[in-house]
Amino acid sequence: MSMPERIVEAIEALNGTLLHFIGSRQQATLRHLLQGEEGMHFAEILIGLKNRIDNMPKSYETDGQGHSAIVHLHYFFGSFDAWITEKDAGDGSGDERQHQAFGWVSFNGKSEAELGYASIEEFISSDVGIELDLYWEPKPYKDVT
Repeated sequence: MSMPERIVEAIEALNGTLLHFIGSRQQATLRHLLQGEEGMHFAEILIGLKNRIDNMPKSYETDGQGHSAIVHLHYFFGSFDAWITEKDAGDGSGDERQHQAFGWVSFNGKSEAELGYASIEEFISSDVGIELDLYWEPKPYKDVT
């Protein structure tokens, strides 16, 4: 029996774009979930997330927007949060890794968040288990609670 087309599309997203935004632990869990009874639910989430990332602003494209900049991605672990507004534009070589991203990062709540560049690679490769929030809905930073 072959896999449904949306499951295949979600696996391709995990092997492509999402590979550079989701850590290996979270990816392994998602691959497992795609094979379960809620596989189609997670496939739709992953395909939507890939489309959102593909259309995110690149470096410097939200310059000057301040707290009105749209937060497209949210990473979390314990009291750590990162709200990402821009992805790395890359160096033109076709390398899709995310060496840096722009947004607000905090180790203890939004009121302590600092604006600047952060490394998505470091987030997803860390052993502490930082995860990408699959249920995040894009919104202006000023509306982040």
